[in-house]
Amino acid sequence: MKKIFFPVIATLFGVVVFFSCNGKDKTVPVESISLNHATTTRIANYPFRLKATILPENATNKNVTWSSFDDAIVQIRGDEIRLLYWTLNPVRITATAYGGERASCDATAARGCGNQTPAFSSLGTVSFKSDRVWKVGEQEWSDVVMASNCSNREQFNGYEENSTDPYNMDCRSNSGYGDLFSWCAVVGFQDELCPYPWRVPTKDDFANLEKALGGTGEERLDSMFVDSKYVNVWGCTFGGGCYSDGRTNAQGMWAGYWTQSQIAGVANAVSCLSLSEFGSIIVDGFRSKEDGATLRCVKGN
Repeated sequence: MKKIFFPVIATLFGVVVFFSCNGKDKTVPVESISLNHATTTRIANYPFRLKATILPENATNKNVTWSSFDDAIVQIRGDEIRLLYWTLNPVRITATAYGGERASCDATAARGCGNQTPAFSSLGTVSFKSDRVWKVGEQEWSDVVMASNCSNREQFNGYEENSTDPYNMDCRSNSGYGDLFSWCAVVGFQDELCPYPWRVPTKDDFANLEKALGGTGEERLDSMFVDSKYVNVWGCTFGGGCYSDGRTNAQGMWAGYWTQSQIAGVANAVSCLSLSEFGSIIVDGFRSKEDGATLRCVKGN
């Protein structure tokens, strides 16, 4: 028995060592981490999440830790993030992967949208009109956005004039042109309206669109409509907009497309792309937050 016992033990020990070493060789480290937003605007004190993508997909440990140096403004509970109050200057939120790889997002809280009760808790089923996608330069643009819980509504609830947070989170139908959204609704429901990898555009996205279409200055803007570049290449339709009480205006003559970009020093207006059938194009225009305008999502640089 002794002659058999020792070789068996030695063999078992060799097997254990073999599998132990082989297991270490199978550890796959994280090579990179990225976020679905490099910049974002959010409703103050309204929870949101950022999506982190870890590469390679088969990394052994894909845990992510969220942090911010702006503890007075940013509250983080697990992966749930809140911007506690409005500030024009962005705060940085950092995602750190196992092994130390990092990615960050600069977040700004929306002014005048906090403490509002939305007309609904969800926009329902969200879709892009005709599911069309327009590729312009390095960007892809959706057609106008529609949401089932907006398509049956014919007016806004109106904004609270005497409130410290007066701007509504509302939307309404605009038959044939995509739904009309208040700016606060666009910011508050952006992850539903423009699901990843889509996003609500910034004013810089519209500047890139203008450049890709060939607009390099004020003298070029009118020719962009003469050549039908916004209409044919980007698919613009002049659906008009609506006032804070929901009354439509300028249908067939004008189109406004929301950005998520606020304007320094302007409390009640934000940046939008403004297009007119008469050839007027304002890439960095102003529009009141309580009014309704259309939305198109973008992806790419």
